[in-house]
Amino acid sequence: LILAEPGIRVWVGPGYGTSATVLVVLAAANALASPVRALGNILIGSGKLPVMCAIRGAEVTVNLTLSVVLGLAIGPVGVAVGTLAGIVLVLLPGYMVAGCRATGIPVVRFLRRAVAPNVLPAAASAGVLLALRPVAHDSIPLLVVATLAGFATYLPIYFAVGATPGERLRAIAFVTRPLPSRWRRPAVPMSTVAASEERP
Repeated sequence: LILAEPGIRVWVGPGYGTSATVLVVLAAANALASPVRALGNILIGSGKLPVMCAIRGAEVTVNLTLSVVLGLAIGPVGVAVGTLAGIVLVLLPGYMVAGCRATGIPVVRFLRRAVAPNVLPAAASAGVLLALRPVAHDSIPLLVVATLAGFATYLPIYFAVGATPGERLRAIAFVTRPLPSRWRRPAVPMSTVAASEERP
């Protein structure tokens, strides 16, 4: 969302402002769909295909209708807005309600465990990207540096304040894997990891 316009500018030049706007809208659609993708997989695995097909059918209908109408009215940005509308109006609430019902998890608990822990890291990362956005206009290497700075801000804050204990254990195991075995933390039984997954 933040680096779309600088990215398009340094990649193909300053004359593609419409493409940058389309990219912003599609990035927003992708971000809003991401919290419920796992719920979509759960619906498939639990055999709730009629429900899933109904949700996707409604999303495609909204997407196609608004994409055609808005595309004719305002051009390519309107098509992207149609995609965003299908996700916001249908896919996001539909998957959230049906997926939470299939798993027996209340929607409020899902939001608290799966969405809320990412808010502070995302806000901090967005602040860094906004500060570096003017620099990212200058060249592709600087754009890459800004992007990596966003990642470098997000991950430590997430693991410090948002991750479950089990996620922290897996992250430490991944980071220390290349080290000699005597320098690594002792292996933690999976039962201990699973028990630590409960968020406060």
